[in-house]
Amino acid sequence: MANSAVGMMLVAPDGAFLGVNAALCQMLGLDEPSLMRSTWQQLTHADDLDIDVALTNEILAGKRDTYRLLKRYLHADGSVIWGDLFVACVRTSDGAVDYFVSQIVDMTAHVQLREHYELLADNGTDVVYLMAPDRTLRWMSPNAESGLGWTADDLLGTALIDLVHPDDRDTIQRARDEVYTSQGEPNPVGGTITRIRCKDGTYVWMSVKSTTVIDDKGQMTSAVVVMRNVDDLVTARLSAENDEELLRVTMGAVLDPLVLVTSVRDAAGSVVDFVYAEVNDAACEYLTMSREQLMGSRMLDTLPGIDTSGLLAIYARAVDQEEPTVVDDFRYNNELLGEPRYYDIRARGASNDRLSLTWRDVTDRHSAAATIAASERQFRTLAENASDVVLRATGDRMDWVSPSLARMLGWSFEQWVGRSLEEFMHPDDIAQAHNNLLQVVNGSTVITRMRLRDSDGDFHWVEIHAGPAPDEKGPTQAFVASFRTIDNVVEFESELLRRARYDDLTGALKRDEVLRRLVETGGSRRHPGHYSAVLFCDLDGFKAINDRLGHAAGDAVLKSVVDRIRVTVREGDSVGRTGGDEFLVILDGVHDLGDAFSVADKVRRAVVAPLYVESEIVKVGMSIGVTLRSPGEDADVLIARADRAMYDAKRKGRGNVVTVPPPT
Repeated sequence: MANSAVGMMLVAPDGAFLGVNAALCQMLGLDEPSLMRSTWQQLTHADDLDIDVALTNEILAGKRDTYRLLKRYLHADGSVIWGDLFVACVRTSDGAVDYFVSQIVDMTAHVQLREHYELLADNGTDVVYLMAPDRTLRWMSPNAESGLGWTADDLLGTALIDLVHPDDRDTIQRARDEVYTSQGEPNPVGGTITRIRCKDGTYVWMSVKSTTVIDDKGQMTSAVVVMRNVDDLVTARLSAENDEELLRVTMGAVLDPLVLVTSVRDAAGSVVDFVYAEVNDAACEYLTMSREQLMGSRMLDTLPGIDTSGLLAIYARAVDQEEPTVVDDFRYNNELLGEPRYYDIRARGASNDRLSLTWRDVTDRHSAAATIAASERQFRTLAENASDVVLRATGDRMDWVSPSLARMLGWSFEQWVGRSLEEFMHPDDIAQAHNNLLQVVNGSTVITRMRLRDSDGDFHWVEIHAGPAPDEKGPTQAFVASFRTIDNVVEFESELLRRARYDDLTGALKRDEVLRRLVETGGSRRHPGHYSAVLFCDLDGFKAINDRLGHAAGDAVLKSVVDRIRVTVREGDSVGRTGGDEFLVILDGVHDLGDAFSVADKVRRAVVAPLYVESEIVKVGMSIGVTLRSPGEDADVLIARADRAMYDAKRKGRGNVVTVPPPT
């Protein structure tokens, strides 16, 4: 225990610590005496305590001897640590637990990385699958259902090769074998084009790319398979083979020199140099060296002046702070040209001790700026003829504004100068504007959005770029800003958000959105009249309508069903479409299960009323399962219970409402 790099502890049956090692103390941020005075229950996150206690009780009852659990611990600084916990026990001669032996591996970084990439997969347009080493499906992104119709229940544990068109199976099999045996070698550019079977039996052309995940021992742990629908572009190929190729292509498209360098640190941990890890053609041309010569060489060997000029220190801070660094008009004695030049430099540090760096020779611009600065008239000519509105203000009063204000918002110069910009803002944006002003006064550049009122009283969205106004005398309250109207951009973004949340056919919430709202309703203990209820609804006889009248008629029925549900439930309740003819209704704020049943029965009766579709009278039934949410209950468990109740309703003859109480 003392020499283990993994957190270890000996624990009494009641949870008190009998012994802990240094690795555990470091992981939880507590010294040994403090840790010994506590119990494992006190250090466990509240949401994970019940399951851990249940597993421990099973050992105490003799039902098991060990268990393993991924759980959260409370760090001394208030943060949460994810730990991979393994627990075993030592029993006395009569079978009672004498003490527990536990070890904890810190999985925080792994969990955060996994959550990050799962979020990307869940919200991307590509379908992502995670394959086990035995080539069976372990996990799939939710958008697989919208793209191919398959759910996780349909595919988990199966081999994806079974979905490949028979004529393409040999090709995809060879490609898959190469990936599984190549230890992470890249796929062909654009992936392998093949036909994949949808749940309805049709096939679509997909670009399939696979990547193996290799652990630090060189063993494959899994394979990531990404599919993209290329049905309309079956003869086209994706432009990049992998992330590295995409990086080189992107860098090559940049006209300015762009390099990716790795830090070189001394024994004290300070950055003393950088090594070129990737360069673009412009950088090779600027440094008069080939890519092969630059890769792996040191920056100080090619640009020794970065040390004496102070650039090396700037780059070192950018790496340590992992924040964007912007340096404009930097004077640098160019070793290659033998003369001083001026550069705009952009640097960004990354967590892997690397630095992305680009620069642009702006000597001509610097000379022009110096000339412009000498003539206020020339400056005003540029500002007054800009298409964007340019203004200068001191504190909360505007000193000057460009004439383009009249074209953009209809105000004259005299109507703005001497007044506060706040007078023209939307009331809801004023608080944020105050925060932005503080940032600008403190020397930061701010890019933000707000609504400004035009001369007719209408508000328009604008994007504002603001920064401190330079003053040779020192800090000042003055700032300069420019803005342009972006109403069309905001409207477009709002439409994208709407499409992401609402079903295009019925207007009901999409599956992911209604599930998100279900999670937001929470599972905390509530008073009567404030319970959450779930109605799992499934149409009866809908397939017959599709078969007899066609899918257009079926779509019309689905729209009418959603409309009838909406007018039956309250305005604050959520109505979502989770499948073809399945719907989920969330009632947030009911007195009891009987209250929820009454609402569900109203929904059922509203839906079964006759519909007029294609000049015909159509009747469709609905079976509904109803349940209440228990405090702290997981949303998936809640939905599964309502789903079972719905199937009970169907077994009773369809067109019924069945309630099931929550577990006590």
